[in-house]
Amino acid sequence: METKLSDDVEEALPTRTEAIEDSESPLLASYQALMERHFPPEELDSQEITAAALAYNKHPDRRADLVLLANVDTEENVVGAINASYIPAKDGEKTLGWSLVNINYVVSDSKYRGKGAAAKLYPQLSSKCSEIAARAGETIRYVVGETVN
Repeated sequence: METKLSDDVEEALPTRTEAIEDSESPLLASYQALMERHFPPEELDSQEITAAALAYNKHPDRRADLVLLANVDTEENVVGAINASYIPAKDGEKTLGWSLVNINYVVSDSKYRGKGAAAKLYPQLSSKCSEIAARAGETIRYVVGETVN
């Protein structure tokens, strides 16, 4: 049985979903501009903090992995994004074999809202975090999110 989301959801505009993993990615500036249009400064990390967190993903003793996924339009603009943290559970230095994913931000440009753009990001987040968990020999127990008005 096919599930229809809603009669008023228009056809999705063309985008691709891309993981931003490089702290030098040309998509970071567009991501930051999107974030600044939708979040007040006190709710938002700077582009420098985001880039530093992406670079830190390569550090062997990191506490968490930043997972940044973007909807990118045909003109290379970031029009939607999920920013999440993959966090292994630990007791002191001992890894407990499970993890959680904290969704920090979800944003979609107003032109893309209600058209399925953000819906593309959630399966990609699940896939990316499952890859990280498999490499670490962990299972994901929780996915949590934070919201603001």
